[in-house]
Amino acid sequence: MSDAGSAGPDTRSAIPDGVVTRCVACKEVLFAREHERTGRICPHCQHQAPLGAAERIGFVADSGSFRPVPVAGGAVVGRATVEGIQCAIGAVDGLTEGADGDTANEALAALLALAAPAVLFCAAGVGVATDAPLGPWRGRAHRALARHGAARLPYVLVITDAHSEHGLLTSAPLGDTVIAEATVRDVPAPTQPREGETADFPFVDMYVPRADIRHELSKLLMFFAQAGDTDGERPD
Repeated sequence: MSDAGSAGPDTRSAIPDGVVTRCVACKEVLFAREHERTGRICPHCQHQAPLGAAERIGFVADSGSFRPVPVAGGAVVGRATVEGIQCAIGAVDGLTEGADGDTANEALAALLALAAPAVLFCAAGVGVATDAPLGPWRGRAHRALARHGAARLPYVLVITDAHSEHGLLTSAPLGDTVIAEATVRDVPAPTQPREGETADFPFVDMYVPRADIRHELSKLLMFFAQAGDTDGERPD
């Protein structure tokens, strides 16, 4: 006769690894696949978890439109469409070990070589804390940027992961428009710049939550396409 007090085998089905994850901010449990599909934005607290370069491109570019080109250093660069608008798009994340100023500038040079309206996502702090001097890619990137401007093609810089100790500083050259990725609660009202940011980071044109960046980029790209050059005021 079995011992009535003994515990039998645990018949509860275990959740397989990788099915769920937990928000580091609010600790809510999330379905991992849905979390990835929505750009790693927590639906409960709007926390934006870091994205790798490939994930970033996948979140912004139209499905199946991205065509990569070879580039070293862990960056991702290629051609794509964003809400149907053709562009060159690249990303440098802060997760890749060894990512530095040369990584950002090499990615930009490769991006601008595609001779199309260009969008570069670069994590804040990449290359900023590196003691080693920047190599030849910085000069190449700036020369490529000069040629890009002479061809009257726009270049948009999106600074990501601004929660780093470096704020919004990045080694990537600034663009015709500079967007800072922000959480919903951090985005200032149009007439009320975020306290301290205007003085510290006057080069930032727009603070945009990750969920809205894809649409804002398509608006900018459409504006530049209609304007025919990089001059003029950006759209509201």
